[in-house]
Amino acid sequence: MSNIIYLACAYSDPDPNVVKLRYEAACCCAAALARRGLIVYCPVASWHCVTSEHGLPTGWEYWRNADLAFIGISSALYVMVSNGWDRSVGVRDEIKEATILGLPVVFVDEDAGLVAQRQATPMKREAPGSSEK
Repeated sequence: MSNIIYLACAYSDPDPNVVKLRYEAACCCAAALARRGLIVYCPVASWHCVTSEHGLPTGWEYWRNADLAFIGISSALYVMVSNGWDRSVGVRDEIKEATILGLPVVFVDEDAGLVAQRQATPMKREAPGSSEK
């Protein structure tokens, strides 16, 4: 198992000012975790400038496969609890993937202060075409 921490954050929003604030908060949180000696991968901090400068899509549909692959090589999922995190489709799917893999899920604030933590019990993936009700 690696010692990479995957930092999940809300990102997309119709208001570009909200997107910019979310990017800045993600960078602050990633930096705070790195100062503690953690190896952090945060797709928002890593890809915001690239998507902005080169016209890549910002939606979860585009980034889903890559982000879930990075979760697959991570040792824990950290979720930055900030405005919109609980409504983010991407964050929800990232938590679900971590749960399937049995990774610990740690909830932190924007300064990387601990909010809550849970050790997930691995669960089965849903069969294609099935849906939760």
